[in-house]
Amino acid sequence: MSESGRQAGKGRWVADPLALPNVRGRKLSLPPLHPSIQTNPGAARSWLSRLPRPWAVDLFSGCGGLGLGLERAGLNVVAAADTDEIALETYSANLEAITWCGDLSDPAPFIDYLAGLGVETVDVVAGGPPCQPFSRAGSSKIRSLVTEGSRAGEDSRVELWRSFMAVVDALQPHAVMLENVPDMASWDDGSILSAIMQALIDRDFVVDARVLQAERHGVPQHRQRLFVVARRTGTFSWPRRSPERVDVAAAIGDLPEISAGGGKETLPYGGPHTAFQKRARRGMTGEKDVVVHDHVARAVREDDAEAFELLKQGETYRDLPDRLKRYRDDIFDDKYKRLSWDDVSRTITAHIARDGYWYIHPEQPRTLSIREAARLQTFPDMFRFCGYPSARYRQIGNAVPPALGHAVARRLVAALDSDEPAENSSIGERLRRWQSLSPTDHGQDAAWAVLVAELCLPRQSARDDDRLRRIVEIAPSPSAALDETAALEELLGAGPTKRLSGAALAIVERHDGRVPEASNKLRALPGVGTHAAAVVRCFGFGRATPMASQGVRRIVTRVTGQPGSSVWTGRLQLIRLAGANGPDLEFNKALLRLAEEHCLPSQPLCGGCPVRTECRHAKRLSGRRTTIEDSTLPDAADHPARKAAA
Repeated sequence: MSESGRQAGKGRWVADPLALPNVRGRKLSLPPLHPSIQTNPGAARSWLSRLPRPWAVDLFSGCGGLGLGLERAGLNVVAAADTDEIALETYSANLEAITWCGDLSDPAPFIDYLAGLGVETVDVVAGGPPCQPFSRAGSSKIRSLVTEGSRAGEDSRVELWRSFMAVVDALQPHAVMLENVPDMASWDDGSILSAIMQALIDRDFVVDARVLQAERHGVPQHRQRLFVVARRTGTFSWPRRSPERVDVAAAIGDLPEISAGGGKETLPYGGPHTAFQKRARRGMTGEKDVVVHDHVARAVREDDAEAFELLKQGETYRDLPDRLKRYRDDIFDDKYKRLSWDDVSRTITAHIARDGYWYIHPEQPRTLSIREAARLQTFPDMFRFCGYPSARYRQIGNAVPPALGHAVARRLVAALDSDEPAENSSIGERLRRWQSLSPTDHGQDAAWAVLVAELCLPRQSARDDDRLRRIVEIAPSPSAALDETAALEELLGAGPTKRLSGAALAIVERHDGRVPEASNKLRALPGVGTHAAAVVRCFGFGRATPMASQGVRRIVTRVTGQPGSSVWTGRLQLIRLAGANGPDLEFNKALLRLAEEHCLPSQPLCGGCPVRTECRHAKRLSGRRTTIEDSTLPDAADHPARKAAA
């Protein structure tokens, strides 16, 4: 059923009494704060000559949520770049920055534009490449479009981080801040995040990454965002949890009551009551002190209005009577969601531009107004949004909450002020020194040997490395493995030979007989899972890659005291422990050795562990049991994959 009618018969449509009128609402246009710097290069150069440092550029900027956070942290944003003209109109109307509209898949025009204005270097490059390919909702939608045949299987936006890095190369900043959805950490088994962090490490940055809970930093909504921070100087510490938890009432409880489809661009305002509301009203002085802008809500259908009336705070679609359910409640159980005054909101996303049913006002039978959505994203009331209402909602939903961006940016600015060089992770460096590895060869031969070990000897002791050498002598390449199946079966048995032959055939047919290096291509080989792919990438090709073995996860959980409740949390914890060089070969070898020699499942041998002083688990065990020193341990057995690479 459409919004305006239903089909009564072939070629005939009748009005739907429940449908909404097709009204777009009023389009809001706002002038730039500094019109001349947007259109006159001479005026822009003059403005830049007076602009104090530190400078930042804001890539994939959207309407300016992150830009506002950067500005409040003491950074002057010299330029913001995006493909969305309406979002950039909003940006220039609220923030003092030059805006550039264009496709950053080719960053050269933007870099040339900055060079023409005399911007050769900045202090911070910040931004968030489009998150839709990485988000669960976005990737689900992409899969459906690919299935329908209306979209290509590859999403070019996944590679936009390379454009981000090209701008870093051109502007040589002292620090970098990249923001995205948490699922970016698990995209392609973490290969994208690992590649980003490795690229920054290769550029002599010290890198850290963390997923932050927005509600712990003054944002009144459930929202998680991944931040990658890299710097050349100073000590960076992540923002601490805010003592203030802001609920929906504290955020929007002061706004005037309006009806569905009601409200105005400017309404009388009674005054703030909470600390959050007072912060939101900063800058609303003079005649603006008694008004609120953008408090406009969309109209709702008659049956939706009835449903909204029946829902109590916190209730969802599943709680409605059957007569008001237009969708299956086993699939669309949260199609509607009435917010609660005493809780934070659900995540404000770009979906709010479509219908807003996920965000029903706690008391009034309507969805959130534009201003209410902006408040829940921590935009101040001075911040206005351009375009039709749907575009304004979309900009708000796509934005980084300014309060969250500010919390991270101010810690980064503190690191910029230091003359001390950034330091690596003490745990990562200590593990590398403990391992004391000899140089390791990388390449096709090493990668094939590691893959053979993973497929044929995954549980063998390193004392069996002689057996691995015999396998590789018989089958020194994938094509040779296909020619020597009889000899391999005599040595290994039918099962391991079948696994090895299946992978070898795929390598010959799909990759011209060469072991692929990309994680997704490795995992597409028969018998190769997430951990095996990581082992081949790390020990075969020398790529910094987070390990996924049970032993490694055990170490990370014990050292940090934080269980890796999901793939990406464990991956981020591991990357953070690895330090500036990332989870490289030396670090991963040390971890695997540590898991075998010391960090045993039931009775860890903490006495000789090189990181016991930082380990939360060891501290809890201290004094409760006798530990065994290294001198009393038998020689540890190396994993065959590690021996193959050595």
